[in-house]
Amino acid sequence: MRLLWLADALRSAGLSVLEYPGWRVRGSSTFTPAGVICHATAGVLTPDSDRRVLWVTGSLSAPAPISQLFLDRAGVWSVGASGRCNHVLSGKAGSPFEGKGNTWLLGIEAANNNIGEPWRSVQLDSYIRGVAAILRHTGWPVAHVLAHREHQTGKSDPLGIDMTAFRGRVANLLKGDDMPTVDEIWAKEIRDSVPRADGTRPPIPASVALMAARTDAFYGRAEAAAVRAALEGMAGGDPDVAAILAGMDQRLATLRAGVEDDVRDAVADQAEGGAQRVREDA
Repeated sequence: MRLLWLADALRSAGLSVLEYPGWRVRGSSTFTPAGVICHATAGVLTPDSDRRVLWVTGSLSAPAPISQLFLDRAGVWSVGASGRCNHVLSGKAGSPFEGKGNTWLLGIEAANNNIGEPWRSVQLDSYIRGVAAILRHTGWPVAHVLAHREHQTGKSDPLGIDMTAFRGRVANLLKGDDMPTVDEIWAKEIRDSVPRADGTRPPIPASVALMAARTDAFYGRAEAAAVRAALEGMAGGDPDVAAILAGMDQRLATLRAGVEDDVRDAVADQAEGGAQRVREDA
């Protein structure tokens, strides 16, 4: 089985989705998923580097492809594989998938260092909406959404996410209960950063500062362009935000060549790849 519906299902939930080159044929077609495993990357790489590790080079602990999906800190999804990936071993006692592994489970890697980095509201909201979109398409029960730590002994990810609350919010979405959209969360954070009536300025929220001032360190071109558009549309001509935008434009110009080189390299590596190593379910 290949999950060729992944990108469309996520977009149907109003989420931003990137399609990584070759995703439709990446991963083994020996794949009969019935649930979702939520991971954290446990690193501080850029999204482009994360995607390359997940779907081209692999890591010391797992060969590529490592997951079907990747969620960056901006709440943007990337689809990298449609078939079986190498993200979990056998489930422990008490898991709905006890004794089952990669063949049975779809994997989501979300960018987070997994040692205490706060989960930003934009990313967590997108995580919940994405999982709900998957369940809405497949009909899988909410009980089949598990943290890596809940499924596999010795794991801690995604550290900092209360999975009971996470599943509760997924269930509410499936029932049609509303929750703030990603755009609404961004709008509030940007509004909260503009000057008050008395002329003083509150501290720019950490999420806005991270997205703008550190775009070059954490985000690829597509993510940064989305943030730029959001700021431009919501800032109302505020001069301080205009200065942020000018700085982002400079960094985006620098990023452009590097990002395009990474994509070309990924396509070339995929074309040259020989027999794919597959970690069998334990």
